[in-house]
Amino acid sequence: MLTPVDPRQVRPGDDGVLRCAQCGTRYDLEVTAAAGAVRGAAAELVARLTGTPASARDQRPDPATWSVNAYAAHVGDALRVLAGRITRLLEEDRPDLPAWDHERDVERLRQDAVPVERSVMLLTEQAAVVVALLERVAADPDAERLWRRTGTHPQLGEVGLWQVAGDAVHELRHHAADVVAVAHRVDDLRD
Repeated sequence: MLTPVDPRQVRPGDDGVLRCAQCGTRYDLEVTAAAGAVRGAAAELVARLTGTPASARDQRPDPATWSVNAYAAHVGDALRVLAGRITRLLEEDRPDLPAWDHERDVERLRQDAVPVERSVMLLTEQAAVVVALLERVAADPDAERLWRRTGTHPQLGEVGLWQVAGDAVHELRHHAADVVAVAHRVDDLRD
């Protein structure tokens, strides 16, 4: 059993399929459906981000919860990291997949102040990169073998390409729900 990216959040269900305990995203994508799942989840997140009133984007509802702006910037960065992992998994034999401290980057890069519009451009660009990579895998005559390629993460151990694709879908879906929840909480604080 491969280790989930965040074992506090994503764990095997009773059926053995990895799933997010919070949003329900399942990591059981078929290689032929992965690109479409990323494309659809990215479109949904972009719609939610751009549909959030500008007045609710840069505020945190509490110190421990990111703003809408921060979620948007984080997902763009996450997709960039995941695209890099997919590329390495396709080009190298059992590559090392570096860890990424996303919590630190949100603070260090002051992502609460990064406008959604700028992040949507990065998010859209990086989603397209992930989609192209996954389409390349699906079109390969040996797609199932490629789908099962693995690398090593310093904290998580063995991580598969199928799992990284699942992470891309999960990031997009999970944070789409976060964006809606944060925007509502910020609006409630104003009332």
